[in-house]
Amino acid sequence: MWRSKVIRRAVVSPIAICSIVLAACGSSGSSTSSSVGSSTTSSGSSVTTVNVAYDPNATALPAWVAQDEGIFAKNNLKVNFTKIQNLSTLPGTLGNTFDIVLSTPTELISAAASGLHVVEVSGSSVDTPTDPASAVVVSPASGIHSLADLEGKSVGTLTLNGTLPFALKYDLYTHKLDPNGIKLVTMAGPTMVDNLKANNVSAVIAVPPFITALVKAGNTQLLNPYDSVGSTLASIFWIANGDWATKNPTVVKEFVNSLNQAGTFISANDQTARSILAKYTGLPLATVQSFTLPVYNTDLRPGDIAKWEHVMVTLGVLKNPPAVSSLQVK
Repeated sequence: MWRSKVIRRAVVSPIAICSIVLAACGSSGSSTSSSVGSSTTSSGSSVTTVNVAYDPNATALPAWVAQDEGIFAKNNLKVNFTKIQNLSTLPGTLGNTFDIVLSTPTELISAAASGLHVVEVSGSSVDTPTDPASAVVVSPASGIHSLADLEGKSVGTLTLNGTLPFALKYDLYTHKLDPNGIKLVTMAGPTMVDNLKANNVSAVIAVPPFITALVKAGNTQLLNPYDSVGSTLASIFWIANGDWATKNPTVVKEFVNSLNQAGTFISANDQTARSILAKYTGLPLATVQSFTLPVYNTDLRPGDIAKWEHVMVTLGVLKNPPAVSSLQVK
């Protein structure tokens, strides 16, 4: 499978981080009826409509490139995008409102453990030691200089059920600290700078590009919580309803093919790809020039899901982990 990374790194101005508008995220029902539709082009090829939801995270760039550069269309897919802000809302919409959505391993595991038939259909990107995908950032007024100093503090996070809070709690646990000794507060990435400045929270768990904005604003990057789980780790990927994926194997295959082809395009057309990134994130083009793009990887990584199940079991939030083989498309 295609993998790539871009090694340009700089600091992002906090002024450049635009507010992300919450789009409709659909029903929370768990119907397994497919929302896919097909039509026929003038050349006789069948085109399948696929409804896809994402949050404005750079991990989704290959999908945006596939859309704007006509790669989905060349692979006979008509993709309808919906932008949302909280990935936790999405697993229950699969097979009903959406066909494929961005999600995290912990949200996939939780959804499956609650009885939803959901599966990973494609990787998205991976966290690596040289390209970390998360950071705990603290304000200069917080008095926090180590992991132990987080106890008793309020910590901002994108979601309560994603990989970020679980990784931080696991980090606390492995250092013989109380994983429940922090108070998690949900907030959008673009608001983290202001929340730290206003002392609404003492720390935040952030992802790119918000990490660089936070540091530019005078805050301190304390640690990467994913390091406690694994050195190279999938923390976000694309998922679908399991019945839908079984009934639509060609659609799944062409979706993944499109992501891989878009990855090749990104490697060869950096400036065009960054223009697309600016379009979908709402960030100025000058700002996205400074991003270190994620390490894109469409591989299914069962070992990483097993690591996240171990984290959840250790923290006492998962008693009967689903079989990893049941959580990935066959």
